[in-house]
Amino acid sequence: MKFRNDISFLRAFSVLAVLFYHFGYNSFKGGFIGVDIFFVISGYLMTRIILSGFEHDNFKLVNFYKKRVERIFPAMLFMIVSVCIAVYFLIPTQFIYTINNAYSSTLFFSNIYYYINTGYFDQFSKFNFFLHTWSLSVEWQFYMIYPLILMCFKSFYKSKKNYFTWIFIGFIILSFLLMLLHNYTNNTFSFFITYTRAWEMMFGGLAFIIKIDLDKISGFIKKSIVYLSIGILMFLVYFIDHNVFNWPSYFTLLPVILTTIILTLNVESNIFNNKLTKFLGDISYSLYLWHWPLYVMLIFFDANERLKYNVLFMILSVLTATISYYIIEKRNYNNKLKFVLSFTLVLFSSCFALAKLPLYYFFDDKLASLLYYNSKYKDTENVKKQFSIGKHHMSDEMKYESFDIDFPKKGMNNVILLGDSHAGAFSKTLNNIAKEQKFNLIQFTGDATFPIINSKSNFKNPPRLFNYFYNEYLPKNHNNIDLVIISSFFSAYNLDFQSFKEIREIENYFKKYNIPTLYIGQSQRYSIDYATVLTMNEKYGVNYKYDNKYFEMDKKNNESLKKFLGKKYIDIFNYKVKNIDSDYTPYIYDSNHFSFFGTEQYKEKIMQKINL
Repeated sequence: MKFRNDISFLRAFSVLAVLFYHFGYNSFKGGFIGVDIFFVISGYLMTRIILSGFEHDNFKLVNFYKKRVERIFPAMLFMIVSVCIAVYFLIPTQFIYTINNAYSSTLFFSNIYYYINTGYFDQFSKFNFFLHTWSLSVEWQFYMIYPLILMCFKSFYKSKKNYFTWIFIGFIILSFLLMLLHNYTNNTFSFFITYTRAWEMMFGGLAFIIKIDLDKISGFIKKSIVYLSIGILMFLVYFIDHNVFNWPSYFTLLPVILTTIILTLNVESNIFNNKLTKFLGDISYSLYLWHWPLYVMLIFFDANERLKYNVLFMILSVLTATISYYIIEKRNYNNKLKFVLSFTLVLFSSCFALAKLPLYYFFDDKLASLLYYNSKYKDTENVKKQFSIGKHHMSDEMKYESFDIDFPKKGMNNVILLGDSHAGAFSKTLNNIAKEQKFNLIQFTGDATFPIINSKSNFKNPPRLFNYFYNEYLPKNHNNIDLVIISSFFSAYNLDFQSFKEIREIENYFKKYNIPTLYIGQSQRYSIDYATVLTMNEKYGVNYKYDNKYFEMDKKNNESLKKFLGKKYIDIFNYKVKNIDSDYTPYIYDSNHFSFFGTEQYKEKIMQKINL
């Protein structure tokens, strides 16, 4: 098939848009549309390959898959292995997290894995070295299914192309409508999942299917339309902001349709046919693969907002991509398919196994302990016991009906622990206090939800739990409640720290029932897990600038809360504790939640405030 310079240009344009977007340049805040352009290009090329094979009766499904493996797998596997090795030596506290992400990327289901575990625009996604592989997983899943669907309609394509075209358009409309439907409930699903993205790739297929008599359109008009389309794409890269627009959405039609127009008109131009454009188009896949891990490395060394390092690593991205292209991508893999597939399975199995093996096999005692807390602790029985997860703490995954509601005990003082996951972290410590001071602790805590009526939350069940507590539980049991302890990560919510509207709402509610309140105050947080903060500081002297910004913000909020609540407020922010125990247990196991070692250090201070 004839080489198309316009496709090479679009690849270069797309990868540069993504590159500058990821490296944080404000003029490229819409650079993520480069992925949508890639989708359209992929759809066009795959459709051309498949339908041209139908026309000449030489399309073979196995050969199609074989070519896709040879094209996609080697460069990505090389990147994954290289990054995992680099992380092991440079940022060891991220090793388990990295190989957990690696195995989902290796077998091309990272889009599903990231949908379940995170979101593309989430705060902590930027620390994932393989986040960008979600789009490759979407494309690979599309490649697996797409030819099978088209083969079902092969006879229509060969004999009744108009019917085939309308069927094809029907699939586009169906995928587009499903994307819109899911947007109403879960935009993250629409972002990551293949069938809500398929319409973008199939739009590219339309550029091949719909035959337009281009000879009837003058070259000047065709070029003008193409240049205008490129100009609008450039404007979209500058204008679109994911904080304003859901993505994908109706607006995604713009870059998709514009790219389809460019592919359909198929014009030759000097801006397409030059060495630089061809070079960037050639290395675009490898550049996409390498630029993001290198940028994440910058983040870990807290150098991503320093211009000289930013530019240096962009250049390094191009150099690494060039090496990958000439040494890995261009190599002939015709007789090495079994090796590539075998290596893929070995890498997948190795990543999976390494994540499960005891950490002390690979690290010294200190690193093994820190790795356990930042990558495994949250999934252990120990954390369930600390938070009382599955019983009295409403986690995101827990069914509402499974919550174990305790009621006041006669002949005892009854104390309620109320709040979000930061309150939940104190559950075991407060239960220990309850045993010593002989009171009954009743727990109502839930993930990422401030404890007020009709609280706004990304989760469904915690607000439901708090509404039950305020509307039913407390009115029926208030005569037997002696104290309510409220704890929350106050800075995480859009609270009014001037009028204290939300805090007044809580205070007025319990005042109505003559129930005293006590607040466990604002705690400290970090921009990344504390284990990595500690390790990067000790190993390289890195002090994360956002840690200082968070510290100042939280300190200000803590002082405001302390001033407003007075003696009801337990100031844990300024209370000196050990950050790491003698057995290398950190006081915070992620970026902001206390470990049991952490909460136990506040035990005496809390006990002094509980007067029953």
